[in-house]
Amino acid sequence: MKAVRDIMSTDVQTVEPDAYISEVAGFFVSHKVGGAPILDKVAKVVGFVSQSDIIQFGSTGQDPTCARLNEIPNRRLVTIESSASIEQADNTMLRESVHYLIVEDNGTLLGLLSSFDFVKPAHPEGLTENGADAVFTLRARGLSRSAQTLARLSNLRPPGS
Repeated sequence: MKAVRDIMSTDVQTVEPDAYISEVAGFFVSHKVGGAPILDKVAKVVGFVSQSDIIQFGSTGQDPTCARLNEIPNRRLVTIESSASIEQADNTMLRESVHYLIVEDNGTLLGLLSSFDFVKPAHPEGLTENGADAVFTLRARGLSRSAQTLARLSNLRPPGS
C-alpha cells in the first residue's frame, strides 16, 4: 500500500507570518502554488495559508499592501505523518474539509500533500478534457479565476493578459 511519502510534494514553498498579503498573493502567482505552510523564525510550522484565505481577505476591501499575513485568520493546521496510508490522508482531507495536509514527522516539515497529488500518479502525462478528466479541467478553470484575483491583490498581471 502506498504511503503519503510516495506522492507528497517535497519541494515545499513556505511563507513567513509577517509577510504582507500582497507579497503572499504574488508568491502564489509566481510559484504557481495554491497554499503554503507558514513558518516562524525557527522553521516551525505555525499555520497554513491558501489561495482561498487570500481571496477572502481581498473581499474585505482592506489594503493588501498594508496588512500582514499574521493579521488574517488562517485555517487550523492539519498534519499527517509521512508513513500514513493514502487512504488515511484522503479520509483526513474529507473529514477536515481541507485540500492540503502538512506532512510532518516528529514536528519536522517533510512535505505537503494536496488533493491534486492524488491525481498525478494516475495521470503522469497531464490532464485532458477526455472522459473523467473533464472534471479536473473544469476545476482548473475555476482556479484560473482565483489566479486572476490573486494577481490583482499582488498588483501583478493575470496570466495570459
